[in-house]
Amino acid sequence: MALLRLFTKHAPNKVFYAVLAGAFSGICYALLIPVIMSALSLTPDGLSLQNEQTQQFLGFEVAHPKFAALFLILCIIILLLRTTSQVLLARVGLDVTSQLRQNLYQQISKTSIPYLEKSSSGKLIQSMTTDVQRIVYGAGLIPDLLIQFSTLLGLMGFLLYLNSKLFVLLVAILVFGIVTFQIPMLFGSRYFTRSRDHMDLLQEGFKGLVEGAKELKLNRSKHKHFLDNQLLKQERLVIGHEKMGFTIVQMARNYGDLICFFTMGIIGFIYINYHAISVSELTGVIMVLLYITAPVSFILNVLPELAIARISLNKVEALFDELPAEEVEISLSPVAEWQTLHLKGISYQHLTSEPGAKSFGVEQVDACIRRGEVSFIVGGNGSGKSTFSKVLSLHYPASSGEIWFDDVLVTGENINSYRQQIACIYSDYYLFKQLHKDYSHTPDITQQINHYLAALLLQDKVEFSEGHFSTLALSDGQRRRLALLVAFLDDKALYVFDEWAADQDPHFKHVFYHEILPNLKSQGKAVVAISHDDRYFELADQIIMLEDGKLKKVNTASL
Repeated sequence: MALLRLFTKHAPNKVFYAVLAGAFSGICYALLIPVIMSALSLTPDGLSLQNEQTQQFLGFEVAHPKFAALFLILCIIILLLRTTSQVLLARVGLDVTSQLRQNLYQQISKTSIPYLEKSSSGKLIQSMTTDVQRIVYGAGLIPDLLIQFSTLLGLMGFLLYLNSKLFVLLVAILVFGIVTFQIPMLFGSRYFTRSRDHMDLLQEGFKGLVEGAKELKLNRSKHKHFLDNQLLKQERLVIGHEKMGFTIVQMARNYGDLICFFTMGIIGFIYINYHAISVSELTGVIMVLLYITAPVSFILNVLPELAIARISLNKVEALFDELPAEEVEISLSPVAEWQTLHLKGISYQHLTSEPGAKSFGVEQVDACIRRGEVSFIVGGNGSGKSTFSKVLSLHYPASSGEIWFDDVLVTGENINSYRQQIACIYSDYYLFKQLHKDYSHTPDITQQINHYLAALLLQDKVEFSEGHFSTLALSDGQRRRLALLVAFLDDKALYVFDEWAADQDPHFKHVFYHEILPNLKSQGKAVVAISHDDRYFELADQIIMLEDGKLKKVNTASL
């Protein structure tokens, strides 16, 4: 099974020793029956024993002390071996699930921005929470499953020793029972798979309910339609499939629990009419069947849980396939001081979810961004400004054309190194509460941050302590100012602002264009700002105008 392959791939030696310990514990467990039967066979009728056949132990009279000692030793061995097997496999299971989460973190980190934007955040969150948790639960069942399986094998071996014909009969009944058990299980798994697919849609709907709350409150009919068709409909489908799957699986479980009792009935009411069997032999067989009932029931009962875990594992593996890693060098290398960023014949087309659908992007754009200059990117809505800026910031890979930093061509080998030269604040920016950077070399960092907080009029809203901000519960404009503060601290060579001033009040809009941008320019930074504020165009050193994804013209502000 897929989960067991994960285990053996991660820690083959530990899994081997755990399986070996579990197998020996199963053999020892199976030996308990012949030990008891051997002791009972030596006991005369009436269960009264001679004194020489008993010994005192802790105040109790113990019959057949040798068999009792062997029984106790076997119980201790079972305790130690089972515990060893369970602990080893449980630890491997925890390591495997942790590694699975880490792989998901790494995969998302290595995925290109276009694929991340195309992927549903709801699907990613659902996989990180529901799927990983189901895999963790399924992995936690494997230790007991292997131990119960080894116990079953040991008991079957003892049954073979007692009566080979009954062993063959039991194997045939178990095979028939397991095969017929799997038929409803297949139908149940299909319902669970459908339920899981609808959970992705439900997650998207819940995200819309939270993020679109303002729009929904202003339109009652839209709110009702959204609730009925996007949430409640998916909720009904999820629960309906879960209920049907659970009903089928539970019926299969109960059927599996009765397999061994069916076998006892066949032996007790039918088999003895055709085959001679002694009472002692029949007693031993019945005892074995009673002991077998527990492991068989456990194995059949965990199969549905393992099926659900396998479905979630398939979902996670499919997610890995949907998020291909960028073909870039991960390690960083020093880059030379540069003065000019050249974009030559740059084109980029957005990914489309439907084959043959028309894709928007930018085509054959030539531009030059210089340090110590402020460049504005302007154009109407849908002109390609944000797309071009993300190509400029090396987030979108150009489908054609070249990007040069002075005389160095940007390639897969150095793109990550040059990304470290860039700071961006896009319209869909994310503000981290903690500064994920080591400022130990900057002893006055707190003083510097407090200075920026005061300059941005945030000193009464936010405090900085122990590497993180006290709150992010701010207005949109205040959050953008805090994001600007973080960008200042990063101290990059190229700054890209996607309509940063759009939601600022007139005061801070003036501050942004007349103070912040000139200050960055005076520090020798290359500054690129997407803007609709034509009253400030005169402050730019050059204006790059886009229209329908194409470069219309590049002018200096004076023109």
